[in-house]
Formats: sequence, C-alpha cells, structure tokens
Amino acid sequence: MKNIIFLLLVILTIVNSDARAQTDPEFRKGYIFHLQLQQGIQTNFHKGSDSYVASLLAMPEFTVVPSKLRLGAATGFYFSNKKLLLAGGPLLTYKLKTFQAGQMASFANLNLRAEHLWLAEKNNLVGLGMQLDLLNKLRLSFMAHRAYLINQWWFETGIGLRLSKIKKDKEPFNE
Repeated sequence: MKNIIFLLLVILTIVNSDARAQTDPEFRKGYIFHLQLQQGIQTNFHKGSDSYVASLLAMPEFTVVPSKLRLGAATGFYFSNKKLLLAGGPLLTYKLKTFQAGQMASFANLNLRAEHLWLAEKNNLVGLGMQLDLLNKLRLSFMAHRAYLINQWWFETGIGLRLSKIKKDKEPFNE
C-alpha cells in the first residue's frame, strides 16, 4: 500500500509541475482502448531459476488532463508458473514527450505508465514503465512490476494495438 501511495504522489507531482496544455493533438479528451500482449521474466534475484511470464491485457483509458494524463484500467490474463491467472487494476499514463514529424504532425509519444494489478495466488503487482505510442496505433512498452506479497520482480516487454477508432476533427473548411 505504501508503494501505491508513493507512486501516485510522484505522478501527481510531475503533473502539477508541468500542467500546461500543449498544442499537439495527442491525449485528446475522450476514450482510447488498447489490447496489449506482454512477455518477460519473473525473478527474486537470489534463489531458484527465473520463470517465464506473459500477459494479454485490455486497457481502456480516459483522458483526465488533455495533452498530459490518462486514467484507465488493465484487465486480462497472466500466465505465470504454468498457471493462467485473472488480472485487473487501475493504471495511469503520463505523456513525457512528443516526437514531431514536421510542424503539423507527430509520429510518436513517450509515456510513463504506472499500474497496480491484483492477481490470484498473492501475485499482486505494482508497476512502472515506459511506453512508446507510434502513430497513435501501435504501442511498445517496457514494464517493471514488483510482486510485493511474494518478494519477486517481473520484467516485461510488450506490444499493443489500438482497437478504438480515432475521432476525426470537424474542419470548418470542409463543410
């Protein structure tokens, strides 16, 4: 619980220190939905061998602070220690940087993602990671999770696909 509170305080501090709106079209008001496939290892760094871990997560998110912050949920399945585990919990996505492709367009965003996932068999995870959203369609990520009840670390790389439609702006010159 202390880890979650600390993580939320860090994210809120970042948001408050840089809450100015940006002119880029990313992180618009509204809803976005990604399907994320992740895989990696779980380890305690001390004894025994490391285990393979994989997940398939649905991630609906809503923009809370336009151009900066989304709040959402991650729900799905984890495969760990030859068992399929149901997972779910809240997530925050904070935009760190936009990569421009000229004056009027961007091709990628670098984001910080924080999440807390509840899994069966005492595998509750608190995680922090980086993700790169490419062309507002494809998401690449690296996450580090701490399974705080069983004293393990889970490191995962992932690829996600946006399934929600992109809203088109109404342009007054086209009407």
